Amino acid sequence: MFIIFSTLIIYSIYHSFKLLTPKDVAFQELPKEFYKTIANQYRNEGIDDDELLNEYIKTSYNNQLEEILEINDQLCLDKGKSYFNAFNFACLSIIPYLICISIYLVCPKNESQLIEIKNYKQIIQYDDSVKNISPIQKN
Repeated sequence: MFIIFSTLIIYSIYHSFKLLTPKDVAFQELPKEFYKTIANQYRNEGIDDDELLNEYIKTSYNNQLEEILEINDQLCLDKGKSYFNAFNFACLSIIPYLICISIYLVCPKNESQLIEIKNYKQIIQYDDSVKNISPIQKN
């Protein structure tokens, strides 16, 4: 039972650690910087028409947003799975713990561990008789 409890607790700790471990999150550049950078790239490629340049920039920006959203969505799903597993394993580890505690509380105690003194009256009488002996008689 202890092995089951230990295994569940270890899995819970592992998934808790995975949940709390920082991950790289994808970020989007500021639109102003993105437009300047990508516009210069398209102009260097020979696209000079403003309408066509704007369409290319919009398409590039939307594509980058989609990629970032996919990456961040996957990160959220992974964190959610780690939370779910950590919580479930922690809850499941309570079951063997409760079983062990209930067995300990319900089962009778082992009588071999108890010390019972049956002749305590004789021991007390002997102790009293020894106290009444004078120091000279002890030798």
